[in-house]
Amino acid sequence: KPLTLRFDVSTTPTFVKEVRVKVPMEYSYEQTEETAGSKITKVLKAVRRVTKFHYDVELEWSLSIYSGTSVDERTVLMSNKSSSVIVKQAKESSRLRISPRSYELPLTWLLKQVNLDDMASQFKVDTSREYTKTPRRNDDVDKAIEFSSRLNSWVGQIQTGLYESLARIEGQHDPGLVKDPVFSRSSYMDVLCSPVDPTFNPILPLMEDRPELSSEPEDEVVPGSLIKINMQSHDDNADRKALLLHSDLTELTNEHAR
Repeated sequence: KPLTLRFDVSTTPTFVKEVRVKVPMEYSYEQTEETAGSKITKVLKAVRRVTKFHYDVELEWSLSIYSGTSVDERTVLMSNKSSSVIVKQAKESSRLRISPRSYELPLTWLLKQVNLDDMASQFKVDTSREYTKTPRRNDDVDKAIEFSSRLNSWVGQIQTGLYESLARIEGQHDPGLVKDPVFSRSSYMDVLCSPVDPTFNPILPLMEDRPELSSEPEDEVVPGSLIKINMQSHDDNADRKALLLHSDLTELTNEHAR
């Protein structure tokens, strides 16, 4: 039977309370009082009365797998619930709700590439087929690339759909304050659109195995150019060489530690 990976997500808003508060405004005014022949001037901050409606918004998601068409009998692999309080100035919750959404990815092709006896990959290119031209131009590799594209698209749909929905809910948060430097309406979209920091590239090498020592003299290192820092341990077989300037290597590792 075909197997399908499924991601479900939804939000449920619950009304908590209604609060009437005074909110300071940006401008102020002076008030003068006369008492016993003297004048007293007071500077008063203007305020306005705001009614706030508090909603508890619960986000629930799950990752599950099911066989054939038995969606109701699916096995949940991962799930989580979280909640956040959203304050509005109107008693309306329709835009705080994400209707149940499902994103599905067929796993049939992937599981056929697994040897169930030792749980290892058994993917290979069938060279006996007429349409197998090269290690790249063949049906087996085409199907692998097709599955990879579907997987990438599935992940992208979840990421984009989830972040856009959460950004819309976050945008409903309106506590009535003049300025709230901590809160950002676009924080979820900032995460979605922010570029990857190249500092944290997981494939960036810092060291490499040192080849056998040559009897030929090494070239003179020009100041300011890329240099090699040789680090030798007590074990002659454990020689390594750094690929960056010592200062750059220190700065990079400090960034990773931060």
